[in-house]
Amino acid sequence: MQTLARGVSGALALLVMVGVAPAAATTSGVPPKGYELISTAAFYTTTTVVEGVADGHAGNVHTAVLTLEGDDDWITGQLIDWTCPTGVEPPFGSTEVTECVVEKSWSITDPNVEVDVRWSPDLRKITIVGPVLLTTDASGFQRTAFIDIRGRATGAITRTITQVDDFYDVLSERTGATSTGRIAWMRLRAPGAVTEASNVVVYQSFQKTLAAS
Repeated sequence: MQTLARGVSGALALLVMVGVAPAAATTSGVPPKGYELISTAAFYTTTTVVEGVADGHAGNVHTAVLTLEGDDDWITGQLIDWTCPTGVEPPFGSTEVTECVVEKSWSITDPNVEVDVRWSPDLRKITIVGPVLLTTDASGFQRTAFIDIRGRATGAITRTITQVDDFYDVLSERTGATSTGRIAWMRLRAPGAVTEASNVVVYQSFQKTLAAS
């Protein structure tokens, strides 16, 4: 099956884009005394492919992708029913070039930011749970669906620290993540499902307080 890219997410790219060179990776992200947390953003993506017939759905392959971008679009995703020739794997986006035919697709958003996102301090666990807006791409029909993602990461953790003027930024990333749960009707551990996940990434920004300046 297709392999999900496991590189560092957009948070580190943002640091590089604005011309800030990150320091060497460290194992401790605790800022010096006198700094307060001013923003936090988490990043995580999970994908699932299920081959075969699914009750109530056309096609012979079914895909789901859910992305958490804590600094931008928050929760986005897509569910797609495909009909694919034998031996052809579908992409995860309905606009990509493929021999497969889209039978039906739905976009996932969280316009009211109702999804609850939590992670453990060591980034070994992340949960993404709550109601989302499901929009049928062809007709625009909308309804509420539910997502319940339980991520667990068992790989190594790195923390990249950048300190500029009064700001102290920490990008933490743990590898080796897997996901369980469901995206609307798509169960990530359904029989025949192939589920992959990105690294768990959390970006935190601290600012020196006036008392410490």
